Amino acid sequence: MRALLPLGMNYLYKRYVYRHRDLLDTKQLLLIFDSLKIICEWGIFQRSHYESANFSDSLFLGNILEALSLRTRLQHDALRLPHSRLDLHLYYVNDDVVKARTSPFYENERNTITVPLIFLQWPLFDSRQHHIFQFSLMGGVLAHELTHAFEQEGILFDADGNESPVGLQIRETKVFQNAIKCAARTPAVSLKERLADLNGLQLAYDTFFGPNHNSQNFEYRPYAFESEFKAPQLFHLSYAQFFCGILPPVLGHDRDDVRVNLSVGNLRKFSLDFKCPPPAVQSPPVCELWRPK
Repeated sequence: MRALLPLGMNYLYKRYVYRHRDLLDTKQLLLIFDSLKIICEWGIFQRSHYESANFSDSLFLGNILEALSLRTRLQHDALRLPHSRLDLHLYYVNDDVVKARTSPFYENERNTITVPLIFLQWPLFDSRQHHIFQFSLMGGVLAHELTHAFEQEGILFDADGNESPVGLQIRETKVFQNAIKCAARTPAVSLKERLADLNGLQLAYDTFFGPNHNSQNFEYRPYAFESEFKAPQLFHLSYAQFFCGILPPVLGHDRDDVRVNLSVGNLRKFSLDFKCPPPAVQSPPVCELWRPK
């Protein structure tokens, strides 16, 4: 329903589910996303696709017609310009109506991350949650989508969604190729999704705790009544819990248990956070692409 009637579903959620706290959730989500970008020193330019539309709070059919009119106006405005081409910062149409998207997704050609409103509810996200749970779950999801722009396929597009010769040069470097080979040591359903998993968790962790944080000296506990787990441990548990449940199989990703085990297994701080004993034999190197050494 969200894919076929996106305005209708957004209207229902805004009217009945988020009538009191949608602004708080949106604000907190943007703060998380901005902090992720600061840590990895990547800039993604955002502008509102709907800022020139004249929507109503009560006329549902009128809003559908206004959205269709907006699409036409943006197409025609681009054609009126000399040497016209579509400005992909402004022009966006979700024309994939056959595939239902109920979770955030990234599109290379448009350089956009879309977070469906239906995803912003308990138990996935709420502005009243403690920040550690927001960053470990929604922060991890956003970081996953953000790093899709820098895996072996996404690196081939520039910020405007055009093919990038620079991206091709980066992909052919020894460091990049070694990271791909490292991630492919275990057979993957989709290598680009695995890279986004590995890099996304590392980015979310570094954003919340800081790239140079020392787990051995970190005593912060989110809740006074929680005496068993420290904050870094809760971060990992919250991340893993997101994948626990009876869910339909995702065709483009590894199994949920594989995704969790590989992601935390390639995060250097995980073994320190849980004080894991050193391996009896030489373990394989962790897979890191963009994380500073």
